[in-house]
Amino acid sequence: MSQEKINRVMLVDDDEIHSNLCYELILRAGIANTVTIFNDAEEALAYLRTGVQNPVELPDLIFLDINMPFMDGWDFLDAYEEFRPQLKKEIMLILLTSSVYKNDIEKAKQYKAVSEYIKTPISIDKLVETRNEYFKHLKTV
Repeated sequence: MSQEKINRVMLVDDDEIHSNLCYELILRAGIANTVTIFNDAEEALAYLRTGVQNPVELPDLIFLDINMPFMDGWDFLDAYEEFRPQLKKEIMLILLTSSVYKNDIEKAKQYKAVSEYIKTPISIDKLVETRNEYFKHLKTV
């Protein structure tokens, strides 16, 4: 018996190798129908802003890296928190990062949008566990 998949997952990470690895792991874990990668946080935000008008296109889950050039994960979160109330869809947001700094973990708790802080590398088991924990409403098929 397997569990239904999360419809849309978004990865926001400037490291193309890491984001491609995560993409492959998500596919192998069988937890998502669609995975979209953004290697630029500003592009990801622009995409999410279009979802204010078209919530069907929005992801159900966002994996966000903290350490990125130009716009980092914190800047992304600040901007996201501003327009998040306008979205007509609840989006789960998980920080997926190599940062092990206690300050980052504490800072993440200050954002209402952040559901969890996961240190990389992530495993297939952790992806399945995440789906099961945060998407309990998905039926077992």
